[in-house]
Amino acid sequence: MSFRTDIHAGYPFRRVRVLHRPDSSYAVTAWDRDSTLRIARRVDEAGGFTEFTYDRYVDTLQLRIARTDSMQRQFTLRGIVLDGDDPGVVLHALGVNGASTTSWLRCQRFSEELAPGTGPRHPLHRHQRRA
Repeated sequence: MSFRTDIHAGYPFRRVRVLHRPDSSYAVTAWDRDSTLRIARRVDEAGGFTEFTYDRYVDTLQLRIARTDSMQRQFTLRGIVLDGDDPGVVLHALGVNGASTTSWLRCQRFSEELAPGTGPRHPLHRHQRRA
């Protein structure tokens, strides 16, 4: 992500969740030019995300997405969540201009992606499918 002006003050974060199709044929890693920065990586295949925790706040995300299986041809990125330790409420907007509620509800994985980390095996998702 980049901004064309210097107006943006930045968005410092300590944790990142990369939401993606759970598939072991791709590895997602975070890196930084600062060799003193420590980044812990955790993969949750059931939840469909890879999470990175930094030892301090940063304002730049650098990712590598590497194919680990030569037969795999695509990687499905579903979103990126930047998070910190500050208390409060974060408001995000679903932003496609002109999209109506019915447009969003047609998305096959809408509820699954709206609640990342609960995974398709979570009881909430089983209940939603029956409804």
